[in-house]
Amino acid sequence: MCGIYAADIYCDDCIEKIKETLFVESERYAEFETREDWEYSLGYDDERSYDSDDYPKGCCGSDESDCPQHCGDCGEFLFNDLTSDGVDYVREAVNEDRAAGRFDSVACTEWASYYDYIDFDNWCDCVVCRNYALCDDSDLCDNCAELYD
Repeated sequence: MCGIYAADIYCDDCIEKIKETLFVESERYAEFETREDWEYSLGYDDERSYDSDDYPKGCCGSDESDCPQHCGDCGEFLFNDLTSDGVDYVREAVNEDRAAGRFDSVACTEWASYYDYIDFDNWCDCVVCRNYALCDDSDLCDNCAELYD
C-alpha cells in the first residue's frame, strides 16, 4: 500500500507521518482525543468526499504506472506494476546503466530484480564472476574478458 497527497505518492510510513502532522497542526486538534475522530469530523474517513491536495488518500501499490514509483519523501521503491510503456522505460534504463557500467544504480539493483520478467536485451550473467555481461560468444564481462584474453 501507499498513499497520494499534494500531487505526490508516498510509502505507508510517510503517509502516516503526514496525517499525524496535519492532525497535530490543525486548529481543532485540542477538540479530539484521536486522529480518527478528527478525520471523521472533517469527512476524511470517506475518501470520495475530499481532494488528495487536502488530505492523503490511499492507493494501491500495484496500480500500473509508466515508470517505477518511489516515495516522494524517503525515496523507498514502491514495487508498482508497469504499463507497457513502463516496461519499455525500465528496459531502457537498465540497459543504459549496464552499458555505462553503472551496476549500482537503482535501475540495476532494484528495478531489474523486481521486474525480472523483462527481457533486458542481450544481458546475462558473466560465466566467471556472475556480474552483468553483454551476451555474446563468450558471455564474459569486460573485466573477465581482459583476464581470459
